[in-house]
Amino acid sequence: MAFAKCVRENGVPDFKDPAPGAAIDDEIDFNSPAFKKAAEACKDVMPTPFLRNEADENWSTADKRKYAACMRSNGVPSFPDPDTSGAFKLDDDDRPDTPQFKKAEEACKQHQPQGTPSMIPSKTGDS
Repeated sequence: MAFAKCVRENGVPDFKDPAPGAAIDDEIDFNSPAFKKAAEACKDVMPTPFLRNEADENWSTADKRKYAACMRSNGVPSFPDPDTSGAFKLDDDDRPDTPQFKKAEEACKQHQPQGTPSMIPSKTGDS
């Protein structure tokens, strides 16, 4: 996985490649200066389900569940509830770059705190 390799190369040498469908390494301190620096350096290859920012800390589990239910009712039927860490682990079929996903995300913005990043990855540098 490009993100894991990039994080290792940018100061977190113990960062493991996640198994398919598994959560990101629980043993990593995501608030450590080393990880934050590496994550910033690797943001262009960061997989969507792992995006985090300060707004996420203000997003309650109840509101995340409302967001998930909204996404399901607006065209992404397999959108998951948040896991125990509060992250949404998307299936490979739940592609954030599809028109259906974009439409659902726009319809469900009211369930996100201000400043929450879109799950739709930017395509800068890609063709």
